[in-house]
Amino acid sequence: MIWYGWQLAAKTAGNMLPSLGISGAFDFAPLVVGGGLIFLFSIERVARRASGLPTARFGEDPVEQ
Repeated sequence: MIWYGWQLAAKTAGNMLPSLGISGAFDFAPLVVGGGLIFLFSIERVARRASGLPTARFGEDPVEQ
């Protein structure tokens, strides 16, 4: 999402949104930011499992320590 969102933003950077007067790249900013957040969440989950900390799966009761 980050890579292709960035490519889409780069290709539309020359366009202007007529109602707002800003670059067309802002249309794809949520895609890039969302991809970055997914990446950070994934890294956090991998780091927790690698360090041996318990992680709750979706649908299970919360992990208590």
